[in-house]
Amino acid sequence: MKNFITSLFAVSLLLIINNVSAQGSVSKSIACNQTFQFYGSVPDFSGSRGFVYSGTSPYQLNSQSLANTNLTPIGSPVTFGFIGAASVRTSNGTLWVNSSTSPYTLFNIDTTTGVKTTICNCTGIPQTNFTGLTWDNTGSGTLYGVSTNLTSSQIFSINTSTGVCTPKGSASSTCAGAIFIACSKTGTIFAGDIVTNSLFKVNKNTGVFTLVGALGVSINFSDCAQFDQGDNKLYWINNNQLNVLDTISGFTYIGIYSTTVHALAIFSKYVGIKEDKNDIDVSVYPNPVRDIVTITAPNIETIKVSNLAGQIMENIIVNNNNTILNVSKYDAGVYFLQVKTDKGLFTKKIIVTKL
Repeated sequence: MKNFITSLFAVSLLLIINNVSAQGSVSKSIACNQTFQFYGSVPDFSGSRGFVYSGTSPYQLNSQSLANTNLTPIGSPVTFGFIGAASVRTSNGTLWVNSSTSPYTLFNIDTTTGVKTTICNCTGIPQTNFTGLTWDNTGSGTLYGVSTNLTSSQIFSINTSTGVCTPKGSASSTCAGAIFIACSKTGTIFAGDIVTNSLFKVNKNTGVFTLVGALGVSINFSDCAQFDQGDNKLYWINNNQLNVLDTISGFTYIGIYSTTVHALAIFSKYVGIKEDKNDIDVSVYPNPVRDIVTITAPNIETIKVSNLAGQIMENIIVNNNNTILNVSKYDAGVYFLQVKTDKGLFTKKIIVTKL
């Protein structure tokens, strides 16, 4: 294991050195199936819906706007052993991070405080290094991982309660060094190969890797990628450079981080919560609100507050017919109250103002 990690770092260092002179003028290469090319700039996105870790152990959690590479630290640095990857379950705002080396621990991360909570240790991982993690938002939803020994790679599904991993198909030398995986809005999984510097599609049932094309740049051990589940853009961090990767033709440069970053996670910009219009028993007032909002409904059990990015702001146990919520600590903007009663779940939109 130690020899593997040492070799991986050595290979990565050489890749970084070779890539430094190419920053700002990304190279191109002809792929077997596709040609990937460098494009121009991308539209600006506001907000802090991207999350990455920076530095080396202990790692610092940061939020960021995906329009640039400016980082805002969250909480204190934490240790992971050797950090693997990150992924978000869009439906409930869960942010997962894994440790890439044994005992392959899966953590839940609080995006407000940076505190990590151990969920379980993953068992049944096929190869030495647990390098990739991604949530499939289609169907009932599944968390997938990928492992590699730089000779072969294999994907697997993860039981997030027990940590039991179920390999899909057989280990594949077609993609020898899968360093990241990312699942699209439609459920297609892509993988980046550090050995051939190529992009692959992965069949999530059979585990078969199919070449998409050469990426045209060297992949680094800290490379990571995830899809925005709203607009289906694939954000890819390559050698500390943030890009939008078109899985057909090329990638678009956004910016370069001032430090080494790992484990990209995205709370999707366009995946919102539909407000219920027929929940006549649920009342929220005043709205817009500056400080105190009152929520009334028969037999309220819990109230969950989330922002437009799907991040959970707080979760309140009520067990009453009414409650008050102090929103003065929130930034100005739109938030959703998910009110659970004995009749079901109801969602209300509120607007927090500072005026």
